[in-house]
Amino acid sequence: MVGRSKTLQITATTINVIIFIFLLVINFYASRPNEGPFKHLFGNYSTGDVSDKFYIEITPAGWAFSIWGLIYTWQASWIIYSLTLLCRSDNFEVISPVLLFIFTLTSVVNVTWSVLWSRLMIQSCSILLFAISFLLYGALTKSFMTVNVTTKTVSKRDFILTQVLVNNGLGMYATWTTIASLLNMTMAISYFHGVAQDIGCTIALSILAVELIVWFALENTILDKYTRYTLTVYPVVIWALSASISKNWDAAKRNSVISVVLLAVACTLLVVRIVIVVWRATKTTNRRLENGSIILRNS
Repeated sequence: MVGRSKTLQITATTINVIIFIFLLVINFYASRPNEGPFKHLFGNYSTGDVSDKFYIEITPAGWAFSIWGLIYTWQASWIIYSLTLLCRSDNFEVISPVLLFIFTLTSVVNVTWSVLWSRLMIQSCSILLFAISFLLYGALTKSFMTVNVTTKTVSKRDFILTQVLVNNGLGMYATWTTIASLLNMTMAISYFHGVAQDIGCTIALSILAVELIVWFALENTILDKYTRYTLTVYPVVIWALSASISKNWDAAKRNSVISVVLLAVACTLLVVRIVIVVWRATKTTNRRLENGSIILRNS
């Protein structure tokens, strides 16, 4: 059984590494679609060109998209960590093969999105971005569940590495693609379905606001034992909204005002979340120390 599990882990990890490298290559050439060995796949527009062509009034400033470099670096970090687990005889499933297969599928969909985006297939891309987001939710859920189950059996080092690299890395990726999917949706309904751009943007911001509040409520209640140390959600939202306001601020426009309010809410939730995490972590540590003292006195 252990041998079969190890084989599955090796297979899932290897496939994930190969597809992720291919994703990085495709993303590199997506910014220069008329160059390189994959130019026959792409249309005539780079990723940035398409964003400019289908401008909406909540499109973030160009510098915001540099976050992709951090996102992919973070994913590469936990993927490298997953490779090191193959060299061990214990705790090699701290990153589940199910998570690896889901992430591999995410990379495949991401590659498809890059190709269709360069061909101006905005509506199809909108569907694909939502698919990427939900796949990442699935990967993150599996990671949360695995960490929760293995907490008492894995080393402190593996627990920290999984929380920092895997959970926070996937959290950042999922949050950014969620925002990107709302932007892509707004482009689709505004340019292809006759919805006024300002209304489309308000819809997108409203959905983001609901998602933010719901996530805050869930992570501080029923999901706390799974999500306690995942803190990358709010910084990504703050980054995206700051970039949007930086490019599009107009006090006379409804969506600018909504964006500022939402930015203030995101900043507040981040501070409150950090306070809650620190308080609960301290409380847990003190409880363990008290239990340890009781055991020593009774021994």
